[in-house]
Amino acid sequence: MFTYQEQEIGNSYEQFSKMLSSQVASKEDMDKANMSVARIENCIKTVTDRLRSMIGKLEQNEEAKTKRTEQMQNLLSNLVSAVNAPAQMPLPQPFQSTSSINKQMSIDNADSASTAPDSEDGVRKRTDRKFSIKSLTKFGKKSLD
Repeated sequence: MFTYQEQEIGNSYEQFSKMLSSQVASKEDMDKANMSVARIENCIKTVTDRLRSMIGKLEQNEEAKTKRTEQMQNLLSNLVSAVNAPAQMPLPQPFQSTSSINKQMSIDNADSASTAPDSEDGVRKRTDRKFSIKSLTKFGKKSLD
């Protein structure tokens, strides 16, 4: 692509210089020369814009590569220092939950024994409590005594 545009730029300059060197130039020749100059300017602009964008991309890629390289070097040095560092804290002992579960079971058994009597024939019986519907309906009523 660049070689084609470079050739076009060269051809346009040659045509323009020939027209200027010959002192006899018609209006058509001058219009052609102006169009050639306009094309040359456009070609130069596109080539420089493309070169700038390519340079920018290369710089960004180079920056990204150096950043990645630095990050990898830091990570590697951290890993090496972590491997070579002495152990500072002992590893925690595994959690032993059997004693706490046994304590909880004994508490639960003691609570259940005090609230519910042993069942006979698989049926639990209520304890003797003095709740009745009459005592519950008397709440809020005035006694007639």
